[in-house]
Amino acid sequence: MQRLNALLSCLFASGAAFAAAASPDATAIAWQHRAGDFDYFGTTSSYTCNALEAQVRKILSYLGARPDMKVSARGCPVGPDIPSHTASVHAEFYVPAPAAAAGAADSEMAQWTRVELTPRRPGFVEAGDCELVEQMKPLVVKNFSFRNFSYHTSCFPNEMNNWGFSVEGEALMVRPGRS
Repeated sequence: MQRLNALLSCLFASGAAFAAAASPDATAIAWQHRAGDFDYFGTTSSYTCNALEAQVRKILSYLGARPDMKVSARGCPVGPDIPSHTASVHAEFYVPAPAAAAGAADSEMAQWTRVELTPRRPGFVEAGDCELVEQMKPLVVKNFSFRNFSYHTSCFPNEMNNWGFSVEGEALMVRPGRS
Protein backbone atom coordinates (compact mmCIF):
# COMPACT_ATOMS: atom_id res chain seq x y z
CA MET A 1 0.00 0.00 0.00
CA GLN A 2 2.86 2.38 0.82
CA ARG A 3 4.40 1.70 -2.60
CA LEU A 4 1.12 2.48 -4.32
CA ASN A 5 0.76 5.76 -2.39
CA ALA A 6 4.36 6.70 -3.18
CA LEU A 7 3.85 5.89 -6.86
CA LEU A 8 0.59 7.89 -7.01
CA SER A 9 2.27 10.84 -5.23
CA CYS A 10 5.14 10.75 -7.70
CA LEU A 11 2.79 10.59 -10.69
CA PHE A 12 0.66 13.44 -9.33
CA ALA A 13 3.71 15.63 -8.68
CA SER A 14 5.17 15.00 -12.13
CA GLY A 15 1.74 15.57 -13.72
CA ALA A 16 1.35 18.90 -11.93
CA ALA A 17 4.86 19.94 -12.97
CA PHE A 18 4.10 18.91 -16.56
CA ALA A 19 0.84 20.90 -16.54
CA ALA A 20 2.64 24.02 -15.28
CA ALA A 21 5.42 23.58 -17.82
CA ALA A 22 2.91 22.90 -20.60
CA SER A 23 1.08 26.19 -20.04
CA PRO A 24 2.39 28.50 -22.78
CA ASP A 25 2.05 31.57 -20.56
CA ALA A 26 3.58 30.10 -17.40
CA THR A 27 6.68 32.09 -16.53
CA ALA A 28 9.12 31.72 -13.65
CA ILE A 29 9.23 34.99 -11.73
CA ALA A 30 11.00 36.60 -8.84
CA TRP A 31 9.49 39.40 -6.80
CA GLN A 32 11.27 42.70 -7.34
CA HIS A 33 11.05 45.67 -4.98
CA ARG A 34 9.93 48.90 -6.62
CA ALA A 35 9.40 52.41 -5.34
CA GLY A 36 8.26 55.61 -6.92
CA ASP A 37 6.76 59.03 -6.35
CA PHE A 38 4.35 61.21 -8.24
CA ASP A 39 2.46 64.41 -7.57
CA TYR A 40 -1.28 64.35 -7.96
CA PHE A 41 -2.84 67.53 -9.25
CA GLY A 42 -6.44 67.23 -10.33
CA THR A 43 -8.78 69.93 -11.47
CA THR A 44 -11.67 67.52 -12.07
CA SER A 45 -11.46 65.21 -9.05
CA SER A 46 -10.37 65.73 -5.51
CA TYR A 47 -9.42 62.99 -3.06
CA THR A 48 -8.72 62.88 0.63
CA CYS A 49 -5.17 61.67 1.23
CA ASN A 50 -6.64 58.45 2.64
CA ALA A 51 -8.86 57.90 -0.42
CA LEU A 52 -5.97 58.67 -2.78
CA GLU A 53 -3.79 56.08 -1.03
CA ALA A 54 -6.59 53.51 -1.25
CA GLN A 55 -7.20 54.14 -4.97
CA VAL A 56 -3.49 53.92 -5.82
CA ARG A 57 -3.28 50.64 -3.87
CA LYS A 58 -6.25 49.22 -5.80
CA ILE A 59 -4.75 50.16 -9.17
CA LEU A 60 -1.30 48.77 -8.33
CA SER A 61 -2.82 45.57 -6.98
CA TYR A 62 -5.03 45.17 -10.05
CA LEU A 63 -1.92 45.41 -12.26
CA GLY A 64 -0.15 42.66 -10.30
CA ALA A 65 1.62 44.23 -7.30
CA ARG A 66 1.75 42.17 -4.14
CA PRO A 67 -0.81 43.16 -1.48
CA ASP A 68 1.85 44.11 1.10
CA MET A 69 2.53 47.45 -0.60
CA LYS A 70 2.94 50.75 1.21
CA VAL A 71 1.33 53.86 -0.25
CA SER A 72 1.42 57.23 1.46
CA ALA A 73 -0.05 60.52 0.32
CA ARG A 74 1.21 63.74 1.83
CA GLY A 75 0.61 67.40 1.38
CA CYS A 76 -3.15 67.48 1.61
CA PRO A 77 -3.38 71.15 2.59
CA VAL A 78 -6.38 70.87 4.94
CA GLY A 79 -5.68 67.43 6.41
CA PRO A 80 -5.80 63.72 5.45
CA ASP A 81 -9.59 63.45 5.64
CA ILE A 82 -10.54 66.61 3.71
CA PRO A 83 -10.75 66.38 -0.12
CA SER A 84 -7.95 68.14 -1.94
CA HIS A 85 -6.90 68.63 -5.55
CA THR A 86 -3.20 68.14 -4.74
CA ALA A 87 -1.00 65.63 -2.92
CA SER A 88 2.35 63.91 -3.24
CA VAL A 89 2.24 60.12 -3.37
CA HIS A 90 5.00 57.67 -2.47
CA ALA A 91 4.56 53.95 -3.19
CA GLU A 92 6.72 50.96 -2.32
CA PHE A 93 5.67 47.59 -3.66
CA TYR A 94 6.79 44.27 -5.11
CA VAL A 95 6.00 43.18 -8.66
CA PRO A 96 6.54 39.88 -10.43
CA ALA A 97 9.32 40.00 -13.00
CA PRO A 98 10.65 37.21 -15.20
CA ALA A 99 13.28 35.33 -13.19
CA ALA A 100 16.84 35.75 -14.46
CA ALA A 101 17.46 32.05 -13.91
CA ALA A 102 14.26 30.14 -14.56
CA GLY A 103 13.72 27.50 -11.93
CA ALA A 104 15.68 29.34 -9.24
CA ALA A 105 14.90 28.03 -5.77
CA ASP A 106 13.02 31.16 -4.72
CA SER A 107 11.11 31.71 -7.96
CA GLU A 108 7.36 31.31 -8.35
CA MET A 109 5.26 30.72 -11.43
CA ALA A 110 3.14 33.47 -12.94
CA GLN A 111 1.02 33.91 -16.03
CA TRP A 112 0.46 36.68 -18.51
CA THR A 113 -3.02 37.89 -17.67
CA ARG A 114 -5.18 40.32 -19.63
CA VAL A 115 -5.82 43.61 -17.83
CA GLU A 116 -8.09 46.45 -18.82
CA LEU A 117 -8.32 49.67 -16.84
CA THR A 118 -10.95 52.05 -18.21
CA PRO A 119 -13.59 54.32 -16.66
CA ARG A 120 -15.91 51.31 -16.75
CA ARG A 121 -13.59 48.45 -15.84
CA PRO A 122 -12.80 47.21 -13.23
CA GLY A 123 -15.60 48.40 -10.99
CA PHE A 124 -13.45 50.48 -8.63
CA VAL A 125 -12.39 53.04 -11.28
CA GLU A 126 -14.55 55.69 -12.89
CA ALA A 127 -14.29 58.60 -15.28
CA GLY A 128 -13.21 60.94 -12.47
CA ASP A 129 -10.00 58.92 -12.01
CA CYS A 130 -8.62 60.07 -15.38
CA GLU A 131 -6.12 62.56 -13.96
CA LEU A 132 -4.93 60.03 -11.38
CA VAL A 133 -4.41 57.34 -14.03
CA GLU A 134 -2.64 59.89 -16.23
CA GLN A 135 -0.28 60.98 -13.46
CA MET A 136 0.45 57.37 -12.40
CA LYS A 137 1.71 56.48 -15.90
CA PRO A 138 5.46 56.82 -15.20
CA LEU A 139 5.11 54.78 -11.99
CA VAL A 140 3.19 52.02 -13.77
CA VAL A 141 5.14 51.84 -17.05
CA LYS A 142 8.53 51.90 -15.35
CA ASN A 143 7.82 49.28 -12.70
CA PHE A 144 5.62 46.51 -14.14
CA SER A 145 6.17 43.77 -16.71
CA PHE A 146 3.69 44.06 -19.57
CA ARG A 147 3.32 42.80 -23.11
CA ASN A 148 0.99 43.94 -25.92
CA PHE A 149 0.53 47.02 -23.78
CA SER A 150 -1.00 50.43 -24.38
CA TYR A 151 -1.50 53.32 -21.97
CA HIS A 152 -3.70 56.10 -23.32
CA THR A 153 -5.09 59.07 -21.42
CA SER A 154 -7.01 62.04 -22.69
CA CYS A 155 -8.09 64.03 -19.65
CA PHE A 156 -9.66 67.46 -19.92
CA PRO A 157 -10.03 69.78 -16.91
CA ASN A 158 -13.46 69.72 -15.29
CA GLU A 159 -14.75 67.12 -17.73
CA MET A 160 -15.54 63.47 -17.07
CA ASN A 161 -16.06 61.11 -19.96
CA ASN A 162 -16.14 57.37 -20.39
CA TRP A 163 -13.27 57.44 -22.90
CA GLY A 164 -10.73 59.46 -20.88
CA PHE A 165 -8.29 56.62 -20.29
CA SER A 166 -7.48 53.12 -21.38
CA VAL A 167 -4.71 50.96 -19.98
CA GLU A 168 -4.69 47.51 -21.48
CA GLY A 169 -2.51 44.58 -22.29
CA GLU A 170 -1.12 41.59 -20.51
CA ALA A 171 0.47 41.87 -17.07
CA LEU A 172 2.63 39.24 -15.42
CA MET A 173 0.61 38.04 -12.40
CA VAL A 174 0.74 35.39 -9.73
CA ARG A 175 -2.76 34.07 -9.28
CA PRO A 176 -4.00 33.53 -5.71
CA GLY A 177 -3.33 30.00 -4.55
CA ARG A 178 -0.76 29.38 -7.28
CA SER A 179 2.98 29.65 -7.19
